[in-house]
Amino acid sequence: MPKHAAYGPLRTAVAAAVLGAVAVTSCTDLNESPPSRITPSTFFQNDAQIQAALAGVYNGLRSSEPNGGGYWEISQVSSDETIVPTRGTDWDDGGQWRELWTRSFGPASGAGTQNINGAYSSISSQIAKANAVIDALGTSKSAAAQSGTAEARALRAWFYYTLQDAFGGVPIITKTGVSGVPRATRDSTIRFILSELYAVRNTLPTSYSGGYGRITQGAVDAILANLYLNYHVFTGTPAANGITFNTTTRYDSVLAVTSRIMNSGQYTLAPDFATFRANFTAGNSASKENIFVVRNSTTSGLGLNYVQQIAHYNHFGNPGGWNGFSVLSEQLNQYDPADQRRTLVLTGQQYQFDNPTVAVKTRAGAPLILGDIQSLTAAAEGDGYRAYKYPLDPNHNAQDNGNDYVIFRLSGVMLDRAEALYKTGDQGSALTILNQLRSRAGAPSVTGAITDSVMLRERLLELLNEGKRRQDLIRLGGWMTQKRFQANPTPPYTMLFPIPLTQLQANPALTQNPGYTQ
Repeated sequence: MPKHAAYGPLRTAVAAAVLGAVAVTSCTDLNESPPSRITPSTFFQNDAQIQAALAGVYNGLRSSEPNGGGYWEISQVSSDETIVPTRGTDWDDGGQWRELWTRSFGPASGAGTQNINGAYSSISSQIAKANAVIDALGTSKSAAAQSGTAEARALRAWFYYTLQDAFGGVPIITKTGVSGVPRATRDSTIRFILSELYAVRNTLPTSYSGGYGRITQGAVDAILANLYLNYHVFTGTPAANGITFNTTTRYDSVLAVTSRIMNSGQYTLAPDFATFRANFTAGNSASKENIFVVRNSTTSGLGLNYVQQIAHYNHFGNPGGWNGFSVLSEQLNQYDPADQRRTLVLTGQQYQFDNPTVAVKTRAGAPLILGDIQSLTAAAEGDGYRAYKYPLDPNHNAQDNGNDYVIFRLSGVMLDRAEALYKTGDQGSALTILNQLRSRAGAPSVTGAITDSVMLRERLLELLNEGKRRQDLIRLGGWMTQKRFQANPTPPYTMLFPIPLTQLQANPALTQNPGYTQ
């Protein structure tokens, strides 16, 4: 039986049927044969049925992970952490990856019509699914409806969080069947997200019996901590010359929420590098450090394909790697040689993931030696180091791996706290946290004063490829630094992505972000 089997077929079969049942209520064909007997008023009557409906909303969390519809890709590749060079005809894809790296994207460009539009569409679709379930649960008489509604609202708040992170203020839609809604201001969007999270937090449990992967009070708090850390960015004023940050910060709220998480008794920092590594393996459902994850399965279509995206074609068989996402020396060299986290970035002669005594060869039969990238448009097979954070699942089903993707974990919360401490003048306590994380990886302690650049580096070392880098660069002042292969300086308005042309055409009430041509 595949990992998380109850959460795999359930997500596709039952959840799809239930979400379809929600749509049935709007059907006007009264001669349907046989008439549907599954409606919100007849189906959502017990906990099992409600959890079946919620499974479809949880499945939408895949929009937040590497193979989930664009959000991770646009966040990572537009940062300096993940580069996708073109290798012959591989990874050309209309130039979308190069545009993301060079930040030359627009509403109708290759990236704008593909990855960026994919992210907007995917996240919007997840919000619509959550709305459908929330509406349906409003008619239920089950005692479980209140907690189910709280889960769906918390998940919807997370989807809104990722949508505004990428695009700024967005239409706030909380009911099904609504269209043509204009954008709310970004400040209003943030206030909506905060109100939703606080409205449901205390209804959610601290944990579930046998319900790993469901949203909890701790997961809500982790979202809150991340939001408060970026509050002055999110509530700033976007313009063609970039975002003018709000002078009001919420570091006090970061400290309060992170303290609540760390003192909850629900999460434990992995004590050494071996257990740190286990946060990302196919068995990471047992992790005590992970707070909020996307559950994956070896069931076809429900697995994590991160390892395929970073691996060379011959790193393993069935179906093998796709030789895409890579790391430059600028990032690799920020690790101290003694830092064991550095070993998660593959360099030099490669060996098969599923048979580590066998050396990997290129397609031409030469030894595969991973080195730095020499060209963005004509990279060789072995160009680019690889961040092997989510290792191959031994029981993978083609590209479907059972590793759960981590959205938030305790060490990230601790880094949020360290930054808030540093920003409020408590250098000593901030250093203690940074050095605790460095110590478990075997890295020497940080000495001297913490600065934005120090904090930015420590977050890179700990959170490499965890989808946080774009936020960090914008907040800590690294976004405007010109990257290798980037011929022109970064346009400051790219701190927000463009509203894709497809979305503007579909909803004339939308307006474009400053700096982009409509």
